[in-house]
Amino acid sequence: MKIEILGSARQDLLDGCHFYEKQEEGIGAYFRDTLIPDIDSLIVSAGVHPIHFGVYHRMLSKRFPFAVYYRVEHRTARVQAARARFRGRYRQRRYQVPSQSILRDVLIRVDPADLDRAFQRWNAVHAPADEGLAIDGKTLRNAIDEEGRQTHVLSAVGHQTGTCYTQKKWVTCR
Repeated sequence: MKIEILGSARQDLLDGCHFYEKQEEGIGAYFRDTLIPDIDSLIVSAGVHPIHFGVYHRMLSKRFPFAVYYRVEHRTARVQAARARFRGRYRQRRYQVPSQSILRDVLIRVDPADLDRAFQRWNAVHAPADEGLAIDGKTLRNAIDEEGRQTHVLSAVGHQTGTCYTQKKWVTCR
């Protein structure tokens, strides 16, 4: 199987690199270094992904909320697009805000430790002191840990700023 990345997909990849590089230095390169091997994996896995929009296979990135859309024609995987998987569109140099269900779908795929580290880095820079905290717990549906137990998360959010200071997974009381 050969792989052909069409111009529109190349532009999508460049836009993604620029978008992530603006978030934090080095993330754009990490995005590129993650998506290219994902696309290269089509050499062996082209055609096994679900079909969307009637004709395109959709392969989801393993590390970023991006999807690669491609068609298989004459033993060639033609990559048509690599779009943000929020189902939002990139219009007028901005991404549209995704729905709550799409955000939830993406977040259940994220490693909780990586998410916690990202929040901690952000809080170290942006979180001013708050007079009080709101503590809240949630049970995440369809999020099962390595021992087969449902995942529960406890959050602490600042009252004045609305800043989430921490989110921790905890073990169910028995």
